[in-house]
Amino acid sequence: MVEKASLGTLLSFFNPCAKEVLPTSHNTLARYTDPPLCRYLDKSDTLGLVGSFVQISDDEKPQRVRVLLGLQEVAGHSGENQGRVIAPILEEFDIMGKIGCVMGDNSGTNDTLCRFLSSRFESLETTTTPKWVAQEMRGRCLGHMINLIVNAFLSNKEICEETEEEDLWVTITTTSYEEAHHQEKEKGKKAGRKKQTSSKLEPIAALTKLHGIAVHIRNSSGHAKEFRRLAGRLIPQDNATRWNSWFTMVKVACEKEAAVLKYTLNNRSDLREKFLTDEDWKELRKIRDFLKVFHEATLRSEGDHGSIGHTLVLLNALHECVTDEIGETESHGMQQRLKKCQSTIHNWWKRCTRESPLYILSVMLQPQYRTELFSAWGGVYGEETVAQARERATAFWQQYKQASGTDSIQPPAPPAPPSQKKKKKTNSTKMSALTSKLHALTIAPPRPRDELTDYLLSNLNSDIQKLGLQGYSNSSLIEWWYKQRHQWPTLSRFAIEILSIAAMSDDVERVFSGCRRTISWERARLGVDKVEAVECLGSWFPLNAEDEVGGLGDDSEDFSIDSDSEDDKE
Repeated sequence: MVEKASLGTLLSFFNPCAKEVLPTSHNTLARYTDPPLCRYLDKSDTLGLVGSFVQISDDEKPQRVRVLLGLQEVAGHSGENQGRVIAPILEEFDIMGKIGCVMGDNSGTNDTLCRFLSSRFESLETTTTPKWVAQEMRGRCLGHMINLIVNAFLSNKEICEETEEEDLWVTITTTSYEEAHHQEKEKGKKAGRKKQTSSKLEPIAALTKLHGIAVHIRNSSGHAKEFRRLAGRLIPQDNATRWNSWFTMVKVACEKEAAVLKYTLNNRSDLREKFLTDEDWKELRKIRDFLKVFHEATLRSEGDHGSIGHTLVLLNALHECVTDEIGETESHGMQQRLKKCQSTIHNWWKRCTRESPLYILSVMLQPQYRTELFSAWGGVYGEETVAQARERATAFWQQYKQASGTDSIQPPAPPAPPSQKKKKKTNSTKMSALTSKLHALTIAPPRPRDELTDYLLSNLNSDIQKLGLQGYSNSSLIEWWYKQRHQWPTLSRFAIEILSIAAMSDDVERVFSGCRRTISWERARLGVDKVEAVECLGSWFPLNAEDEVGGLGDDSEDFSIDSDSEDDKE
């Protein structure tokens, strides 16, 4: 409204001096507004829930489907408040007993949410699915992990969190929901009184200067127009919560280096201390090349391409990349940052495998990997860590198999002995009869083989070669496992349920981006219920998903639900 010329004309009619003080950009108006007033006028928090499941089409081809199940107001960001919104949605669709992994960001409130859902799940008294343990079924968004790893490299302080993470893990695994919720509150009070142990690092001068230039460009419409005239576009500004925002800012700045230099010279009075030297540009290009790997890892895990099976593999690849960079870097300050980044990756890899068996199982259930990577991982993260993760994965599979009520596969019968020529009839003695009986006892019948063990020991070279030609995409892996349902019936279903779990909660992030377009200035008074209806219809209609969601209770067609939950402000 403030940018419309008609408003300026109207106010100037009443007061000719208004043009001198009237802001022409709503960014300027936002700076004039009192921050507490902004918070008061802000709308309530909104929570989105996206369900992901595998649907078998008429041509016997499995397809991963993601639909928006709900978009509702929530009283606050606490896990208990979120659970009270999510549980009725799941019960309305009659899928509370079918939920699999809950994928969300790394906020502690999502741990509380999972414990809340676990308490509701136990009240169902279902015996067709294994016990839903909050610790095991809580997924961590890979995009958020990568963002935290990059921030560890870019930030100027290192906070020691090992003790706190260990305490949180013990709390989740050893206490009930009510006790853990109480302990979480008490721990938050104590943490507020403690000083964080940190070791300061000097900020990266080149990034600090570039950030200042990007802020200066956007602090007035005149500056933005000037830079757009020089470069044809603006430099994206970094954001603490937006994935890869630092990489995007540095990448665009390096592409528009001449325009940045020209703009800095034109505004030398304001940007004298922000002038980027040749050494600064050299450092920015190095940072761009380093952060590009994290950007590619994020893209590889998004949307239909992403699966929880990529998490450990990509984290390990990033760990190797950082390790190589440490060996090639001579700067002591940069080495410190790289080591901090390496340590953060190391901790997240170990935390994922320690908390949930789904991560290590998702690697084992990919034919091209199975257990081939475990020996190399043992050398990096510790043999004991990998061994314990594999034990938890095997135990989780045994629980699933027991809940499914299926037996192990029977091995093929041994071939019949070759026919022998008739021997001359001899008098049978008591000793020969006893000897024959003892010989029969020593030949034990073949024991039934576990499906997972049989899969791990099978020769799958031809299948791996075919999958390699398809690029090991998530859809091709799910399709391959569906074809194995006759050979490994229980394991096939188990693998599809795990590999259909998303690596990120980006689907929910995308929902909120869509809501921003739905709620235009002309629709600013739309209620949350109306926005939910519009977004759900938009999610269901293209896939004809209204009938598919209604059919989630049919065990013969659909596989487990993977829920992505995220809360945000709209």
